[in-house]
Amino acid sequence: MSVKLFCVPYAGGTAEVFSGLAEYLKEDIELIQIEYSGHGKRAKEPFYKTFDEMAEDTARLINESLDGNEKFAVFGYSMGSVVSFECIVRGLLKGQPCHFFIASHEAPGEHWESMEYAALDDMAFFRKIVDFGGFKAEDEARMENRFFRKLIFNPIKKDYDLIAQYRLTTEKKADVKTTMMYSPRDVKKESAALWQNRFTKEIEFIEIGDNHFFINKEQEKIANIINGRI
Repeated sequence: MSVKLFCVPYAGGTAEVFSGLAEYLKEDIELIQIEYSGHGKRAKEPFYKTFDEMAEDTARLINESLDGNEKFAVFGYSMGSVVSFECIVRGLLKGQPCHFFIASHEAPGEHWESMEYAALDDMAFFRKIVDFGGFKAEDEARMENRFFRKLIFNPIKKDYDLIAQYRLTTEKKADVKTTMMYSPRDVKKESAALWQNRFTKEIEFIEIGDNHFFINKEQEKIANIINGRI
């Protein structure tokens, strides 16, 4: 029986960030990459105005690929973990995923330092993204390039505006098997553990990679983790 794997990107990320997983996933896993409005192939569409709008649109995209009976899993990376969690816990999806994969983000209902980034000026915000591996320091000169700002920088900044306004919508716990992947150099073990407060089932925690964007170097490891659980 085939399984659809819906992948939801990090802040500023496009659907293409998950493409590297395809060659390592089992043949019976169908990779479906979610694209946020205003990003990637949907760059001409408007950015979301609220976090809820982003969650609801993500649920819509997933539901359009489901008939309500088939087996599926969800993989949320960084901000995508929280977006996906909201889709699941609020019952926005047609069915219940057989497995939920979380990566590189602190738990909903906690204070995240990233919530404060939206208030920074552009250069200070840029340097924060450099700190956890999103940009290279030498990219600073590209901030003068309007295409860099429009296609790369602005989508990230807009998404952090949404992160800043996020608030946990319910104390209800998600009842789904879950695996949480994180780099200890990014999300501390104690912070990662707080995800357990949002689930009824015991979460599996896996340390992987050396920074926030371990998906760029660890596609095979990530795919093998997914292969072993669905």
